[in-house]
Formats: sequence, C-alpha cells, structure tokens
Amino acid sequence: MQISKEMLIGELLQVDENMAQILMGAGMHCIGCPSSQMESLEEACMVHGIPVEKLVSVINEYLAQKQQEGDAYLNQKTEEGNTYLAQKTQEGDAYLAGKKQDGDNYLAGRQQEGDAYLAQKQQDGDNYLAQKTQDADTYFSNKHTEADTYEAEVQKRAFDYDSKTRTAADDYAQQVRDNLETQTKVIEGNIKGLKQFETEYRARLTDFLGQLVNQVSDSNNYDQESQDNND
Repeated sequence: MQISKEMLIGELLQVDENMAQILMGAGMHCIGCPSSQMESLEEACMVHGIPVEKLVSVINEYLAQKQQEGDAYLNQKTEEGNTYLAQKTQEGDAYLAGKKQDGDNYLAGRQQEGDAYLAQKQQDGDNYLAQKTQDADTYFSNKHTEADTYEAEVQKRAFDYDSKTRTAADDYAQQVRDNLETQTKVIEGNIKGLKQFETEYRARLTDFLGQLVNQVSDSNNYDQESQDNND
C-alpha cells in the first residue's frame, strides 16, 4: 500500500499503528488535535514547515518495509504450515491405514461370528417350526374329529326336534281346523236362524202394515161420511 499527500491525517493514523510515531518524529506534535484529523498531509506539512514529498517517501518506505516483512513472515509461516501439514498428513494416512486394517480384521471376525450365530438360530428355528407344525397338525386333526362328532350330534338333535315340531304343528293345525269347522257350523246355524227370523219378521210386518192400511182407509171413509151428513 502507498499513501499520497492528499490523504487526511485521520486516515493515515488508521493505516498503521506506528504512523503517529512517524508523524511526530517528523515534527507534527499536534496530531492529537481534533481539527488536525481533517487536514490533509500536505496541509499539515505546510503548517509545520515539513517537506511533504520527503515525508510521503519516508512513510511509503516504511509501509513497503512492513509489507516486505509481512510477506517474508507469511512465506515462512506458509512453508512451516505446509511442512507441518505434510507431516501430519503422512501420520494421518499411516494411522488411517492401521485403523482400516484393524477395522477390516474386526469386521471379518464379527461377520464370521454373525454367520455362525445366524446358522445356529436358523437351525433352531427350523426345528421349532417342525415341532410346532406337527403339534398344530395333531391339534387340527383332533379338533376336526371333535367338530365332525359335534356336527353329527347337532344334526341328529335338529332332526329329532324338527320331527317333534312338525308333529306338534300338524296336531295343532288339525285342532284349529276342527275348531273352525265347529265354529263354522255354529255360524251357519245362526245365519239360518236369522234368515228364518227375517222371514217371519217380514211376514208379520207385512200383515201389520196391511192392517194399518185398512184402519187408515176405514178412518178416511168415516170422516167422509160424517162430512156428507153435515152437508
């Protein structure tokens, strides 16, 4: 980085921590004054009678030296870092290779143990399944026989119940038919009696009406005769 005479004092002081010491060494003892912060380097040199070009050259030489020292320090640390990184990379690769080998060996051992355990459990499972299959087949056969026996017994009971129920139903139906026939005969007798009563009632009513008509006729004749006699 390089500075110019147009830069403000306040900007110069922020460029480097030793900038104040350089300015004071050149004869600027008032850089702490707030008003001086807004002066350019050229204006400050003019006030203090300092050759601005010479001061700019001094400051730039200082900054160039600092940059060179920084670059050298950076290069040194970069080289040291690269060397350290290469060493640690080598150590890491060796460590990783060792751990990979250990991991491969451990995995192979555990896989072998797992395969043996799986084979044993598969054998145990097959034996258990065979035993349970046999037990289930035996249980199914026994229950199938029990179910067939129960079904035959239920069918026999149902047939017996059906026969008894049909017989009882037939007896009840015959009883109902006999009662209906008896009631029908009674009703027919009642209807016959009602018809006979109706015939007799009609005859009596006709006779009564005839007598009534005769009485009315006789009454009308009597009234007519009485009227004729009065005339």
